Amino acid sequence: MPISAPVALIAPGEPWPPAGQLQGKIVVVEESFNDDAQPNAALRALVEHYGLPAPFQGALSIWPKDRAAFERLLRQEGTSVRIPVAENIVAELRARERPEQEIWLVAHYDSAPGSPGADGSASGVGVLLELARVLAKTGSPVTVRLLVLAGTSTGYEGSVAYAQAHDIEVHRVLAVLDVERAGAWRRLLIGHDLDAPGAEGAPLTAVERERLRQEGQFFLRGEQVRTLDLGDGQLLARIEGELQGAAGLGESPPELVQRVLAVGDALGYPATAASYPCATDYQAFLYEGLPAVVICGEGNGLAGLPYDTAETLRAEPLARAAALVYHLVMELGGGG
Repeated sequence: MPISAPVALIAPGEPWPPAGQLQGKIVVVEESFNDDAQPNAALRALVEHYGLPAPFQGALSIWPKDRAAFERLLRQEGTSVRIPVAENIVAELRARERPEQEIWLVAHYDSAPGSPGADGSASGVGVLLELARVLAKTGSPVTVRLLVLAGTSTGYEGSVAYAQAHDIEVHRVLAVLDVERAGAWRRLLIGHDLDAPGAEGAPLTAVERERLRQEGQFFLRGEQVRTLDLGDGQLLARIEGELQGAAGLGESPPELVQRVLAVGDALGYPATAASYPCATDYQAFLYEGLPAVVICGEGNGLAGLPYDTAETLRAEPLARAAALVYHLVMELGGGG
C-alpha cells in the first residue's frame, strides 16, 4: 500500500525543526553522492538529533543542474510525495532427509522504471513457481526456500530487508541460486566470477579485482543503513560498522560457479562464467557471506525496457532454466 504525505525539506546548514513539525511528513535531507570523505553525513546528523523510530529511505538521485528546481518544488506549501510499499514473498519446502540444510531460490517481481518487466524479471518468478510446483511433488534432499523479492531495481531493498529481518545461519545454506532474465535467452551467464569477462565482454581491472577480493561487495554498504531504529542506543556504532566493516564475499564461490556450469553442460545448455552478469539480488546475499550465484539469461535486448512484455518470452528458455535449477537443487543437495 503506497504512503502519501507532505514533504519537509531540511537543507544543509538549516536548524533542525522541532520534531512535532515533522509528524506525519516525509523528511528529505540532502546527501552528496558517493562522498567517501563523509559518507552519510546528513543521515548521521539526523540520527544524532532526533530520537524517534522512523524509516529512512534513499529515494532518488538528481543531476546537479536539476537540484535548484527540485528544491523549489519541495519548498512549495502542500507538496506531497507518494512512496510505494512492497512486500517480499517467502515460501519453504521442508526436506525430510536433511531439513537443517537449505538451498535458496531467488527472483524479484519488481521491474525497472517504465518497464513491464516480463523478462526483468517476471520470467525468474515464473521459473520459481514451476519449481515450487514440481518440488512439492518430488521432494528435495534439503530444504528449499523460495524468495520472491521486491525492490531489486531500487537498491536491493527486498534482499537487504530480508537479511536484516532474519538471523541467517550461513553454515546451513548450501547455495543461493538467483534466476534473472530466464524467458528469452540464447546463452546463460553464470557469476559472479572476478576473473571472467563481464556481460559486455570487458574483464575487471586488476585493481578492481583486488579490491573486491579484499573488501567484498563494498559498494552495497550504503544500502544497509536505509531503515534505522532511532531508539537503538548502539545505532551510530552499527552504522559505522556497516560503513567500515567487511562487506562479505567478493565473488561467488568458484566451486559453485563450476558446478552450475557443469550441470548446464550436461544438459546441453550454452553457459559461461561472467563477472557481474546481472545487477540483481545475489550481490546482496554475497554481502551477507552466503554462497550465492546468479543464472542470468543473455540475448534479450528488450529486458528492462518499455518493450519488455510477455509476448517477447518463449516457453523453451523458461523450461530449460527451470530444468537447470531443478538439477542443481538435486545435485547440490546430494539427491541427484
